[in-house]
Amino acid sequence: MNKKLKTLILMGVKQSGSYDPDEALIDVECYLNNMEYTTASMFLRWVGVHKKTFGTKTIDTVFKEFEKAVSI
Repeated sequence: MNKKLKTLILMGVKQSGSYDPDEALIDVECYLNNMEYTTASMFLRWVGVHKKTFGTKTIDTVFKEFEKAVSI
């Protein structure tokens, strides 16, 4: 996950108060290319399904779990 994607995911989750990609990405999607949007959406759906949470200090760890689980 690059710094831009991490920042936008964190901003979206904070602004929306939700890990639901349909809510969290609505205000930041215009800054994401198609691949970034797909990755962010898949990550946030995975977070929701697995009842995970993250913040600025833990997003990298949770994203690594996601990568391992879905083999990206």
